[in-house]
Order: sequence, then structure tokens, then C-alpha cells
Amino acid sequence: MGIMEIGGQALPEGIVMRNRDKISIAKRDKNTIKEKLLYTAEPQGRRYQLPIIRGIFLLWNFYSSLIASFKEPAARKKKQGRVLYQLILILNLFAAVFIFLFFMLILPTLLAGLFEGFIKNVFLLNIVEGLIRMFLFVLYMRLLMKFQDIEILLKYHGAEHKTIHCYEAGETLMVENVRTFQRSHPRCGTNYISYTFTVYLIINIFLGWPDMGMRLITRAFTILVSFIVGYEVFYYLDQSKNPFFGKINDVFSKIQYWTTTLEPDDDMIEVGIRAIRPIIGELRMTGQDVIKKFGSVDGYLILEEVLGKSKSELKLNMPFELTQKEEEKIIKISELYDRIPLQYILGHWNFYGREFKVRENVLIPRFDTENLLETVINWRSGYKDILDIGTGSGIIALTLGLELPEASVIGVDISEDAYRLAEENRKLLQAENVEFRLGDLFEPVSGEKFDLICSNPPYINRQDMENLDWKVKSEPSLALYGGEDGLDFYRRIISHAPKYLKPGGLLAFEIGSDQGKSVELFLQEEGFHDIKLFQDLQGFDRVILAVYQ
Repeated sequence: MGIMEIGGQALPEGIVMRNRDKISIAKRDKNTIKEKLLYTAEPQGRRYQLPIIRGIFLLWNFYSSLIASFKEPAARKKKQGRVLYQLILILNLFAAVFIFLFFMLILPTLLAGLFEGFIKNVFLLNIVEGLIRMFLFVLYMRLLMKFQDIEILLKYHGAEHKTIHCYEAGETLMVENVRTFQRSHPRCGTNYISYTFTVYLIINIFLGWPDMGMRLITRAFTILVSFIVGYEVFYYLDQSKNPFFGKINDVFSKIQYWTTTLEPDDDMIEVGIRAIRPIIGELRMTGQDVIKKFGSVDGYLILEEVLGKSKSELKLNMPFELTQKEEEKIIKISELYDRIPLQYILGHWNFYGREFKVRENVLIPRFDTENLLETVINWRSGYKDILDIGTGSGIIALTLGLELPEASVIGVDISEDAYRLAEENRKLLQAENVEFRLGDLFEPVSGEKFDLICSNPPYINRQDMENLDWKVKSEPSLALYGGEDGLDFYRRIISHAPKYLKPGGLLAFEIGSDQGKSVELFLQEEGFHDIKLFQDLQGFDRVILAVYQ
């Protein structure tokens, strides 16, 4: 669907948005935002296309719809309260019109009359009057900004413009995107007023400089004409692609920064986004949408992360809509999801019932590795000294240390990134009996002996490396590639392990599904015995244990 032309109006604590056939409103009520499509208008008739009169009908149509937005709170009151509420609205409207006419019509004419003794040129007198009028308009708006309610209103006005700019630029409607756009807009009513003042000045120049009484009468008449003609100029220049007219629009748009808009906060921008969505047919994202987009497994993981709720809570509350902030977090994840593994996006992952930090350049924890831990923990008790080779994020070493608090555990890795991340996880989980060292295989523990040496080494062969899924290829090859046949690290570890095992010490590996027999042969050649293979839930070889006397 193409970009449609959208206009808007700021309200106290809210924003109205509309296009040619719809109008919607979003209002902030304490910490919540309520939005709704007020109505879908009938197709606009011929009167809305006729020059000269269309501006009147469009303004009447918009503001009559706008007034409808105030009926709901009034309707909830008693009859007497509703009448009083509507009477106050009418009085406020007349007061605002009178003040505006005084500042824009009567006062500029009176002040310009003071220059009659100094300036005789009719053209210059009208120019002076026009400049006074513009100055008073700016002054009038700057004074209004001193009132807190008006300040809030003008911030919502800025949020309205930013939101429309973001939509027209084709950017995703999220707060951080909307925030980057300017708070002025060429279709703003402030520009309409600027064009009206310009037309008003030109007409009055042709009418000359009559006496004060006649001048007030002609000014009152010409201001009505100027509003009508000003709309046509405003309309045609907005449609024009002429760069010169574009510059004029840019100049008038700058006036908005001084008079009718202020920089909004993120909560106000969120209101603008919620107001525009019903107009463009963009519905709120739901929990079901997330599940459908990412699949059941990743979808629930993402919802758990964003909403801070468990899977059971999420299922219990289905169906539910996401807030704007929650939706924006989902959008950010979605933008990365097709090129970065979810674990890296979230920055943490659950392993053996604990949350571990996860980071790019370090292997992602996998459920398969839990088989290794369960096997060695249940195989025997009484481990005192444990070594984890190729510790990565530290999941094996830390889990063993926390599950076996009487043991002393050392984790080693050649990767500095892995070493730093393992240290962060150690501090996070407060595993005081675990130590991490930087170095290659047994190098950091020279001369030490262990009851248990365990490892999940790189074990993918060359052919499989070429055919890996893109998500696995996103992980460091240093932690994946095990040489031509995938067995290089098993050979190296097995050949050196006897020097580092205590009598009766246990060597434990996670292995690839087709590597059990090969690793068993290596162990036998180095004098290991009591060799046991264990399968995972799918029935594939996944863990191998061996004892060395």
C-alpha cells in the first residue's frame, strides 16, 4: 500500500490523526494509552474538491470530528455536569477566538497607526503592520508556552509531526525512529496561518491605507478572504514540486520551531504512533503474531524475554496485545533475527536451569551438553579436582562447580573472548570454587592432577563445516572445527590426559553422533579402560567416559 496523506491535531495528553476517510484518537491516561478509530467517514463529495470553498468544508469537517472526541468523557457525567462541561468548551472557544482576533487584527492595526506620522508611504505602512502582526503572533505563542498545559500541548504537536514524517519516510513506526525526525511539517496549520498572513498583507497593500475605522472594517473582511485564499495557496504550494516554493515552505516551517511545537518526550511519541496506526490499517501486535512469526519455540522465548513472564503465564493470558514499547523490542529482535542467532540477540541463555551470559565469538550453550554433565555427575561422587578443557562461556565448569560445591574446578580456553565471558558468568553465578585460565589445552595446568577431565571440544569435520546452517556458521570456527575428520582435539587431549589424571581418574567427552567408535579406539590405544558410550534422547552417541589407572 502506498503512502497516504495524513494530517493531525494535538490535544491535551493526546493526538488526533486523520486521512481522507478516517479519524482516530490516542490519549494518555496516567500510565496507559487508549486509542480508537472514532469513525470512518463517507467518501468526500464534490464540495471537498472545489477550490475556494473546500478549505472551509475541510476545516469544518475536521474540527466537528475533533469535538466528537470530547463527547465521551462528558457523556459519563450527570446531565447537569454534561451541560456545564459543554458550556465551558464553548466559552473557551469564543475567548480563544476573541484573543486571537485582538492580537492578529485589532492590535496590529492600532500599533501600525502610530507610524503614520513618520511613514507616508502606503506600501511601507502595510509592511510595518504585517511585521507587527507576525511579531505579535510569535510573542503570543511564546507567552502561551509559559503555561504548563500549553507546553504539553505543543510537545504533543511535535510528536504528531515526527510520527507523520516517520510514516511518510517509510520507516518502521517505533519510538527510536520517530525521535530522529524534525518536529515541523510543511502541512502544519502554522504554515497555513503564515500563508494567510502573507495573502492578507498583499490584499491590504492593494486596499491602501484608509482611516482607522474603515481600516478595521476592511481588515475584518479581508482576513476572512485571506483564510480562504491562503488555504488555496497553502494547498497548491504543498502539491508543487517547484524547488523555489519548497524553499518558501521550509522558511515557514521554521516558524513552527518558535511558535507551535516543542520537542516531545518518548511517551508522547508513543501516543503519536498509537494514533496513526488505526488510520494506516496497522493493527497492534499480539502474542499470537509473535508465535506465528518466530515459531513456537523461539516465539515463546522472545515473549518471555520482552514481557518478563514465564511460558505458562503467557499461555494462560493468550490472546493478548503488546504495548508499544514491547512491540518495539520485538521489532528490534526481528530486524536481527534472520542474520544473528537468537541467543546472541538476547545476550543470555538457559543451561542446566541457570541463566548464562552469551556473546558473539563464543560458542552458544546447547542442550546436548547437558547430557555430558548429567552423565559425569551421576557416574560417581567424590570429585575433588576437575578440569574443563575448552570451557567457552564456562557452562560446564560452572555447572560442575555449583552442582558439586566440594570440588575445585578449573576451566581453560585459548580464546580471550571466551575467557572474559566465562569470568563474567562466574561472577554472575557467584561460583567461588571455579577458576578460569587462559591457554591451550593442558598448558595452563602444567604439573597438576585431576579426578575428572571433561571437554566438549570442536568436533565438526571439514565437509560438515561447509554445509552448516547459517546460524551455526555465525559461531566462532575456533570452537567448531575439529580438523579434516573432526577428531583432532580428541587425539590431542587423549594423548596428554594420562599425565594429568590421578589414578582412577575419569576422562569424559561430548562427541559427534558418528564419532563414538573412533574416540573409543583412541582411548584404548592410550591405555584407558572401562570405556562407556551414552546416547542422547534421540538415540545418538553423545557422551563417552573412560578411566585411567
